[in-house]
Amino acid sequence: MKVAHLVMAVAIILVIVVTVWAVTGTPQYSLYQFRLAVEAHDAETARRYLDVESVVDSMIDAVTDAGRSSGSESVWEEMGRNFAGGFMVLAAPAMKESMRKQLRTALVRPAEDTTVIRKITTSRLREFEVKREGTTALITVRDDPRVVFRMRKSGGSWRIVQILMDSLVYYPTAKGNSSS
Repeated sequence: MKVAHLVMAVAIILVIVVTVWAVTGTPQYSLYQFRLAVEAHDAETARRYLDVESVVDSMIDAVTDAGRSSGSESVWEEMGRNFAGGFMVLAAPAMKESMRKQLRTALVRPAEDTTVIRKITTSRLREFEVKREGTTALITVRDDPRVVFRMRKSGGSWRIVQILMDSLVYYPTAKGNSSS
């Protein structure tokens, strides 16, 4: 009888270990940990789940890619595009620093946060739609499909590496206002 109890105890412990391992290796668990860190004003822990440099670089790339040539343009449009491209090269470092500051504020003083990070940290886990593709995941907030971000598995946890929005600044829609 004692052997049966021992086998049962080992089986239960094994199930618990496997379940904990499976849950803690998900994007949702990393989002949960990220939220706890932001709520605790623990920027160091929050940075384990948010790759600030990758997010900023991807947003700058998105802005510069949006201005690329569509193929059929006049000489004036091409000149304007070249001017804008040159301006972006000069302005990119200042824009990156500004975005870094916004993200730092989001992590250290969440009450003052005007970025999409606020939406990510105030949404419940069940409000996220997660589409995993190997070591990356595309996350959408169900009640606001404008909020989309990419996570990548790195070192056992998942990190936000890209925010796919027009702007780092988040403007929530007013209740009852479906335009936007």
